[in-house]
Amino acid sequence: MRLKVGQKVWCNVHNFGRRTELKETHITKIGRKYVYVDLVWHDKFHIDTLVEHNESNYKGRMYLDKQIYLDEKELEANCKQLHKVFDNYRRPEISLEQSRRILKILEESED
Repeated sequence: MRLKVGQKVWCNVHNFGRRTELKETHITKIGRKYVYVDLVWHDKFHIDTLVEHNESNYKGRMYLDKQIYLDEKELEANCKQLHKVFDNYRRPEISLEQSRRILKILEESED
């Protein structure tokens, strides 16, 4: 991970409450432990993890590429959809062939 002052980054920061917002900003300073960006209230991130340093339980995250954030959000939405289908007391309405394909995909991810 190569960071430099002036580099464009995206920060997923928590507003007051639970809502998060992705903001485009720039790195203003790089120290030994922290990276600083040009955001009010959300300006200090750990250099190793890119997680926001603050006194709150709601920690933001810095992304070096916006696509990484978008991929994480898509994966989260897909997992929620899968959870809706499979987390209930009745059998999911899928065919035997579909269940075999799903299991095959899950077995691939274990390797």
